[in-house]
Amino acid sequence: MSKNGFFGYDRTSYRTGKGCQQKHKQIGIVTGIAGLSRYTITIYGESGHAGATPMKGRMDPMIPACELVLRIQKKASMLKDCVATVGKLETSPGACNIICDHVMLSLDVRSIDPANIDCIIDDVKAFLNQIPFQSTLEHEQSLNCAPCSQSIQEQIKEVCQSNDLSFMSLMSGAGHDAMNFYEYCPIGMIFVESHKGYSHRKEEYTSPISCAQGTLVLAQMLQRLGQ
Repeated sequence: MSKNGFFGYDRTSYRTGKGCQQKHKQIGIVTGIAGLSRYTITIYGESGHAGATPMKGRMDPMIPACELVLRIQKKASMLKDCVATVGKLETSPGACNIICDHVMLSLDVRSIDPANIDCIIDDVKAFLNQIPFQSTLEHEQSLNCAPCSQSIQEQIKEVCQSNDLSFMSLMSGAGHDAMNFYEYCPIGMIFVESHKGYSHRKEEYTSPISCAQGTLVLAQMLQRLGQ
């Protein structure tokens, strides 16, 4: 923490297909830390025997559940700086020869633009209202996004340019401690290259050279903020 704000250094690269490694940029300048909303979606159908129940007339909730997963994926892909994930899907009773009674899905939506999160949730609600199945949408958790200081972002650019380091702007999809400070002081973050863009997984690796480049930018930024 400097007298001018909170500044963080993260050696991970946010993997969107547009992260530091994919774009061959040495430094990532974080525009903000994504806010998130988490929901549990349950779709109810009619259980039945897999062999004795004709295809016509089935009320299998797995079908709309799968359609919803694809719809969420497509919608999030159309929005800038937005990701949406169905990380858990549970069926009941969950046997291979039984049509589901109900399906429960998790939904994690993240963006630095709250309107994007609302757009995804509104689309989910619209879908659930259209299908001939009973359903529930339960809100589990929300965190506000934390925008990074424009002034700090500009100074990071200047430091990169003075050291002939390539850079790009991107959001942080993962949460960071800086989220707890943005309402009280300016915040900023830098990312560096991670092998194949892997982040928050066991295969993650950042070379010593990339770590050194990030440390150089961090040190010069702290010098600036401390003046």
